[in-house]
Amino acid sequence: MKTLAGNLLLLLLSTLFALLLLEQGFRVWLFGWQAFDSAALRNNVPVNNAGIMQQSAFDDIYWELKPDLDVSFKLAHLTTNSHGLADREYPLHKPVGTYRIAVLGDSYSMASGVDTDKNYHALLEKQLSASTGRPYEFINFAVGGFGLERYNATLEHKVPAWQPDAILLGYCGFNDHFALPPPTGAVPPFNPPRIDGFRLSYVMEYIRLREAEKRAREDTTGMVLSDKHLAFIDRELARTRELADRIKPGMPILFAYLDNRAHSEQDLQAIAAIAQRHGMAFVDTSRQFAGTRIDDYSIQLLDSHPNAPAHALFAATLLDAIRSQQLFGSQGDRR
Repeated sequence: MKTLAGNLLLLLLSTLFALLLLEQGFRVWLFGWQAFDSAALRNNVPVNNAGIMQQSAFDDIYWELKPDLDVSFKLAHLTTNSHGLADREYPLHKPVGTYRIAVLGDSYSMASGVDTDKNYHALLEKQLSASTGRPYEFINFAVGGFGLERYNATLEHKVPAWQPDAILLGYCGFNDHFALPPPTGAVPPFNPPRIDGFRLSYVMEYIRLREAEKRAREDTTGMVLSDKHLAFIDRELARTRELADRIKPGMPILFAYLDNRAHSEQDLQAIAAIAQRHGMAFVDTSRQFAGTRIDDYSIQLLDSHPNAPAHALFAATLLDAIRSQQLFGSQGDRR
């Protein structure tokens, strides 16, 4: 009996050791040497569970980034300024001669898994300032997990104090057609669980995602938006126009359709028509990714958020449109 018990214990320990080796080997394949960086992997989790968020003073915004962050988030360098924006520090009062654009969006514009100074609007700020000889400021109000309703809440409560000249709405083609769950009763305290990404099993996460992809392939309904989705987008963009015009009548709005994968032409045309009906310039960045592999433009194999090369493509596409359509006061672009 002792020999049998010893053999079973040895088998159990050997199995556990083999699983640990498999997990660590898989992490090295995914993340390289960062697989051994417990501090970096700790925040390789959804934005709500990384300890970098706090409750907003405005119920309809609900959560916001903490100010003065300088942390690793999804293995990239995330910084926030004293106002809790994922951006460099700006004076609240707009400097004379500066053209200021307020950026609304979610994790694609925040941007999760990309160094704060390498997101698409930071690149646009540098490129437009250099090519026109005029200072531009793209103030980033985007927060992971937001949707069109919270873009509008941010536009109502936070943006006006910054005196923007224009709005850049970073529409996430992946999920911004979904309405957020409506609140029921009093707004609950924002107290999400803290998750330690170093303790997660990435092997199990890989298996889970592959199963989800298999189910998606079996779904033959495609990505064509329903009338309900389009009605939701129409309603929220009408609200965006109303709020922007409160700040400045006829406020220029650039609707940037963002995704690192190509989308249905039917959807693109329908959304473009809605945006244009509300006086917004429409630019589709997703066409640049037709025929490419999503993994080549994702921050990780297990996370399809656009990576730095994808953000560079976003910026290049938007810059071409801004120049060709003479948006954001770019008529004097020297190129």
